[in-house]
Amino acid sequence: MRTSVLLAASLLTFAVLPSASADEAPKEAPKEAPKEAPAASKAGAVNGDTTNHFGEKGTLAIHVTTGPMIGGLTNGGTPTFGIETEKVKPENGDEQSNTYFYVNPRIHYFLVHNVSIGGELLVAKAPGQTTGWGFMPKVGFDLLFGETVSIYPQVGVGFRHVGNDTVSSNWLFADIDLPLMFHPVPHLAVGLGPQFTFTLYEKTKLDSVAGSLESKTSRTSFRWLTAHLIGWF
Repeated sequence: MRTSVLLAASLLTFAVLPSASADEAPKEAPKEAPKEAPAASKAGAVNGDTTNHFGEKGTLAIHVTTGPMIGGLTNGGTPTFGIETEKVKPENGDEQSNTYFYVNPRIHYFLVHNVSIGGELLVAKAPGQTTGWGFMPKVGFDLLFGETVSIYPQVGVGFRHVGNDTVSSNWLFADIDLPLMFHPVPHLAVGLGPQFTFTLYEKTKLDSVAGSLESKTSRTSFRWLTAHLIGWF
């Protein structure tokens, strides 16, 4: 009798334990969908090694910026729109102050990310049979902050020649632009900032019946607010 009871208890335990183990087995946690990597900001894109942003390698930019009007051909730009104040001090004479309206078209090409080379070419004609020509190569560096704002400083050295039958002037100068640029839509940037021009060498020659007269001039231009418009592709 005792043997029968023990056998029945063993069979009951064998039947119940596997079922309980199966029920108590931990369930496998559901797999989570892989998270998408956060999109890189434009700042990381331009300052890194990605594409389709202003400043990437291979970008060609057409740049319109303020420069002197026809009356100020020896101030470093072609005529359009802007405001410039300059002080002129001849070798022998009193200092004079002049104000000009101006803008300045340029072309830039980014050889590597953020670093551009380019410049402008000047051909102009003024009243009194006065003509002018010149060039100014420039190097620029674009650094983007946030999504739509960048600083695009540029440095260049330029040459201008202006003259007619009686007077001619040659001018060698250094030019610095410090614009703050805004990128409202793709392939377009607008900006504002100061621009400074410093004379490296300038000489004017005047021919008359009495003979020739030569003079040297030292000038510095502080353009407190220069406007910029850049289209790029």
